[in-house]
Amino acid sequence: MLQTSHRPWLYVAMAIVIVIAAYSYLDGQAFRHAANSADRSRSLVEQNQELLSLLMVTGVNQTGYLLTGDARYLAAYNLALSKVSLARQVLRRPGVASPEDCARLDGLIAARLEYMAQTIRIGQQGDVASALQRTDRGQEATDQIRVLVAHIIAFENTQFREHTAAALRHGYQARIAVQLGALILFGLLWTSTGRIERLLRAQNQIVSDLELARQREARGSAALATTLRGMEESESRYRLLFEANPQPMWVFDRDTLSFLAVNHAAIARYGYSREEFLGMTLRDIRPAEDVPAMLEHTRVSTPTPHTDGPWRHRRKDGSILIVEVASHPIQFGDTAASLVMVADITERKRLEEELRQSQKLEAVGQLAGGIAHDFNNLLTVIEGYADMIRADQAPEDAHRDSAQEILLAAQRAASLTRQLLAFSRRQILQPIRLNLNANVASTQRMLSRLLGENIKIHTELASGLWDVFADPGQMDQILLNLAVNARDAMPSGGVLNIATANVECGAPLTLGLADGEYVRLSLGDTGQGMDEETQRHIFEPFFTTKEVGRGTGLGLSTVYGIVRQSEGHIQVSSQPGNGSSFSIYLPRAADLASPVPKGASGSTPAQQGGETILVVEDDETVRHLVASMLKTSGYRVIAPATPSEALRICGEFSTPLDLLLTDMVLPETDGAQVAEMAVASRPNLRVLFMSGYTEHPVLRLPGFDRGAPFIQKPFSKAALTAKVREVLQAE
Repeated sequence: MLQTSHRPWLYVAMAIVIVIAAYSYLDGQAFRHAANSADRSRSLVEQNQELLSLLMVTGVNQTGYLLTGDARYLAAYNLALSKVSLARQVLRRPGVASPEDCARLDGLIAARLEYMAQTIRIGQQGDVASALQRTDRGQEATDQIRVLVAHIIAFENTQFREHTAAALRHGYQARIAVQLGALILFGLLWTSTGRIERLLRAQNQIVSDLELARQREARGSAALATTLRGMEESESRYRLLFEANPQPMWVFDRDTLSFLAVNHAAIARYGYSREEFLGMTLRDIRPAEDVPAMLEHTRVSTPTPHTDGPWRHRRKDGSILIVEVASHPIQFGDTAASLVMVADITERKRLEEELRQSQKLEAVGQLAGGIAHDFNNLLTVIEGYADMIRADQAPEDAHRDSAQEILLAAQRAASLTRQLLAFSRRQILQPIRLNLNANVASTQRMLSRLLGENIKIHTELASGLWDVFADPGQMDQILLNLAVNARDAMPSGGVLNIATANVECGAPLTLGLADGEYVRLSLGDTGQGMDEETQRHIFEPFFTTKEVGRGTGLGLSTVYGIVRQSEGHIQVSSQPGNGSSFSIYLPRAADLASPVPKGASGSTPAQQGGETILVVEDDETVRHLVASMLKTSGYRVIAPATPSEALRICGEFSTPLDLLLTDMVLPETDGAQVAEMAVASRPNLRVLFMSGYTEHPVLRLPGFDRGAPFIQKPFSKAALTAKVREVLQAE
């Protein structure tokens, strides 16, 4: 009975056990399936994260290798590449939730790796710029890979959630069955409870693992973003330091001297295209005569950071740059190279040369000015007495020719002194408002006789030429000196071109002229021309390329001194065999009235002879000569021995005085002060200055009238009397 009664319960128990066992089995299978799915998903997520990280590592090492050429980047790239191959195997495992996506991801990774390998090969072949551009284009493939990985991870998460939900349903049903059969199946409950607890721990582990996988994904995404940001920054630094640098820069092979890379500043400064540069060597940007020295320098120089110069570099148009270069050894791919930055010092060298020229002129000018006073006093006496002796001689006098030779020698010595003073800018100018076209026209006939029949003069004079304020005699001297130089450069004949033009600065003259309006006087010949070395010295005093006895070396230096003293500028352009051209720029004359000589204002018209002249001269011999010249010309002369005596005479109104003729350099005073005090006593007194020394400090004072009447020592009797008459008859 019991057996019978227990059978149903036994059957029930067995049924319950079977049901519980079935549910437990199904529940266990569901949890096991979920655990397997979680493990597979976790593995797939981790491998995909690792793939992304490895791909970014290969990209960073690829870019680092292309930028620096460092082989260590290439080794790191190859190591990461081998790890990528191992990590890709998980994509080919059976049982993945999305085999089509995994196969597609595997294909994209393979294509990306092949693209990167091609980029490396292009960089190793020397075209680094193209390789770097390819790294930018490869970003799109990396983005596609990242999107597909995210899609696969999302799909795996969905599968995991579905399996987890099924496991939870089965677990719930199993708990109900266990609770209903707890009184009957107490013994089984213990076993079932333990199993359930184990299943719950597995479930919690799955959830924990999934959370950890999500955290790893977040960290991987952050690392990927950081890596990508570092690659944008690397390119920016490269472009800033090399491509965008305002100074010319390049990389060259230290063995072959070939250009390997150039920046935009080098292309702009030198005039060559990037392709032209990359087909050239350092020899191609150096003048031919400088190449041997350059090769020797590169042979002995050590591969350490250093600065060299100055060097001469040749631009594409043939012009020369003076540069200093800073060189730093680098490894450019597999090539031992040097990175060079160039500093253009052409303008600095031009200014240094101009300073040296000015210093030379100053030194010689001080010498010339120092001897001019005494020397010109002596020449005044020699020339004056020789002229007077010759004037008194009969045409048949046997000594007339001797007197003439003395006179000519004195005049040549005086001319030499004037040239010394001209190039050293120590003459007193007597500028007037003049038109250079008139100077060219007035001297053209004389130049024709001077140059000879085998040299033709061609003029191109601008209509409406502006006036300049200059000394007309000195402008004629410029024309004469430049024409003589042109004649000597054309021994077989040729053409001398003379042109004038109006020029407005602001125009690209590169002469250091201030903005304003200038008149240009140009003389060009078709002669032998000059090389650069000769051009650097032509304005130096006593420099000449002519044989001994054919030149003093003062012609061009005189021109230079006159031009600079007239506040102008001179430019020379010449090439051997192609003639020479000199261009002179003088400021346009302001629209102002010519200055009135001091002491002339309010004076009454002078008599036409017999006037009284007060002579102030400290040199006794010159004083006697000047007095003799004036007396024999019909003037009354008072010639005191000292300036103080002359001023005392001016204060005596009983003494008639019409003109003060005073030397500029006097003991304990100067001619300007004597004239100022004399005119204060005699407002109608005319003043004429004379001097053979023009560097006296008084001439630099702002109050001194540089337009006052002046006669340069030495002078002849005719020149003196003509100047005296001119001053006396001036309005």
